[in-house]
Amino acid sequence: MILGDTLIGSDMPSIEIKGSEIKVGGSPVNTNDRAFFDRFISVLDGWNSKCKNLHWAAPACTGDSIHVRLDEFNDVISGYKDLLAETSMGVCGDMGPCAIKQVESRTCTPQEFISEVKQVTLNFYGQICDCPEMAGIKSDCEQFISSIDKYTYLFRKCNQGGAML
Repeated sequence: MILGDTLIGSDMPSIEIKGSEIKVGGSPVNTNDRAFFDRFISVLDGWNSKCKNLHWAAPACTGDSIHVRLDEFNDVISGYKDLLAETSMGVCGDMGPCAIKQVESRTCTPQEFISEVKQVTLNFYGQICDCPEMAGIKSDCEQFISSIDKYTYLFRKCNQGGAML
């Protein structure tokens, strides 16, 4: 579950992102270590499930519908999750087979969902080290943020069963 600047997962300790500091279970996290990326990948994994849930619950209209846009955005999240997982392993080492523990999103509308995705992603991006080794990871995250902005706009423009979102 994500509440403001605090991420709470049922199977993982609380993650707090405040300014330039990240704490997991009350302890600071090194943003260059494997666990830092595994935790955000766990959030992305939860967003995949939430996005599909919202997609399935949306009216299946023809044309420019929220149903279609959610399906497209889910592909964007999936692609970024895979890219971040593989790129971060190139920098920080391999992840373990049980490293990813899905973090649930409790948003209930596409607008709440995309707002949560943007806020948490911006917080994550702000925590990635500015060192040269992380340049590719930061660049990939910037592209993901750009996609979030695009889909924020597209979600607003969608017709949801005859009513604008």
